[in-house]
Amino acid sequence: FNYIKMNKVRENIYNQAKNMGYELSSYIDPGCKCNASFVGENCFILENNVIQPYTRIENNVILWSGNHIGHHSIIKENCFIASHAVISGSVSVGENSFIGVNSTIRDNIKIGKENLIGAGSLITSDTDDYSVFSTKGTERSRVPSYRLKRI
Repeated sequence: FNYIKMNKVRENIYNQAKNMGYELSSYIDPGCKCNASFVGENCFILENNVIQPYTRIENNVILWSGNHIGHHSIIKENCFIASHAVISGSVSVGENSFIGVNSTIRDNIKIGKENLIGAGSLITSDTDDYSVFSTKGTERSRVPSYRLKRI
């Protein structure tokens, strides 16, 4: 679970390798459409990501499958973005942040450092450092499924 300790374990391992003199490479899946202006080292970008032009992905970032990273956005060091997040244009995501599955961040937003944005969250304004956002789960219907005639 990369969100535990806000990606600090992965950051520490990265820093240890750098301090020992290692040069770390990045992996960008060939099924990704990456038009970023810059991708740092030790990044892991999986399939079906769409990364629009003028985007900056800093060191030690993981982008799981199927995300959209809008133009002129910056993903700062040590971030983890789970599947199917939408990060609109000109967004800045602070260091060591975790963005959960199916989250959406509106354009021109600044996400503070070490934010945990839970699955399905909608962020429409700037966030402070060390913020946590989570959504309530869908409520269960009082009508059991075997009693449904139509939906």
